[in-house]
Amino acid sequence: MAQRGYILIFVLAILLFLVGTVTGASYALRLGAQEGQQQRERLRAEFRVRGALHYALAQFALAAATPAPAAGKSANDQNEQPQPGWPLEESSRSLQIDGIEVEVAIEDPGGIADANAPDERMWTDYFAELLHAPSAEARRLGAALVAWKERVGKTNGRGGFASIDEMLMLDALPASARYGGAAAGDDADAASQGLQGFADLFMVGTGERVFDVNRAALPLLAAATGAGADRLAAYDAARQRARLSLAEAVRILGERARPLLQETRTDPVYRIVLSTQTGIGTGRMRLAAFVQRREGLVRVLSSRLGTVDAANAQP
Repeated sequence: MAQRGYILIFVLAILLFLVGTVTGASYALRLGAQEGQQQRERLRAEFRVRGALHYALAQFALAAATPAPAAGKSANDQNEQPQPGWPLEESSRSLQIDGIEVEVAIEDPGGIADANAPDERMWTDYFAELLHAPSAEARRLGAALVAWKERVGKTNGRGGFASIDEMLMLDALPASARYGGAAAGDDADAASQGLQGFADLFMVGTGERVFDVNRAALPLLAAATGAGADRLAAYDAARQRARLSLAEAVRILGERARPLLQETRTDPVYRIVLSTQTGIGTGRMRLAAFVQRREGLVRVLSSRLGTVDAANAQP
């Protein structure tokens, strides 16, 4: 009897081991399948937004290649025969790729700056306006970024930033200054204030030398003109009430702003934001690209791909 009891215990132990092994393997397989499914969904979403960007570029080319309507045609005739393609101007559109909707937003940010151009004084004014930081704090942030640029420039051999990602690596700066309102961990009100991050306002190696009078981001104007907070606030309030002329902007901001501002710019840089669902929770895949018309074609200057919460997605 005792021997049978030992055998029974041994058999039960083996069964428990097998059950545990099979259960663990089944759980690991389920996790692997879920991870594989998530990767496939991310890749599908990435292909959708990248395909939508190429489609948008083709639409811009089609619109540019279409002759303008004859001068004698009435507005009603033009409405009855819409022009093919998409004009490169502010608008919101949507299209379907593989049966999934992709939202497309074309924005005129009013000017994009070269990330390597500002000096320490300009970065100080930039942070003072962006974060409404005290002058001492703004100077500290400006000095930290300039020192980081010099350090990175020595490492990459270019004497400055080679990409926006190198700017974003500086942990000494608040996350809201680096990433904008979507990264509001440092400031609970950052998202509601609509802060713009480095990728929203800067490019590396290129940028516009002039800014739109009525659209340019205030932090960029602060860096470029050195205008104080009072002047910038008055300027922003004035252009919120009505469109400003260059003369009116110079009267508020000072003569230093005259060569930096234009009422109408030639071939400005536009931002195209494309977003689509990922099929994973509430996240959305987002591709933001800066484009500009050059030599008759709309060319991509830079692009960034990422995943954002649906609540923070602003296509």
